[in-house]
Amino acid sequence: MRKIYDKSRILNAMSESCHKDLLESLTLDLFLIEYEAGELIAAPWLDNFFFQLVLSGELSIYFIRDDGSTYSLADGRKNYVLGEMDLFHIKNSNIYAEATERLTTIAFITKDHEEELYQNSRFMYFVGKMMRTDIRTQGSGNSGTTNALRVLGP
Repeated sequence: MRKIYDKSRILNAMSESCHKDLLESLTLDLFLIEYEAGELIAAPWLDNFFFQLVLSGELSIYFIRDDGSTYSLADGRKNYVLGEMDLFHIKNSNIYAEATERLTTIAFITKDHEEELYQNSRFMYFVGKMMRTDIRTQGSGNSGTTNALRVLGP
């Protein structure tokens, strides 16, 4: 994982994102993160507290069962969102996210900024809309398809 704080690259990434308005509504410091293929983005022991929007590349999210076998939960690509559950301190000790190819995200740290984020109506609407989609999909018995629905446009 490599964090990038170059303002011109961040502004360029924001301008190309379908979530430009959302990103501009935030007062938190944004940065880019680059992951290599095979690198873990999320794991039970990683306390990174990042909210991330995928800019390029692909990732896989999977569950590891007690017997060590894996179950695919989602695949993500451009505009996929990671880290929304950390806002509500919901952690599952068996869920992992891994870059399946070189991956770049635009991110910000959520830890110690929850109240500010909760007060941002545009941000909370975005998170609520995403979580509503997840609940509907899981309720239909198609939890494996949440990856397609979590990529939200403007």
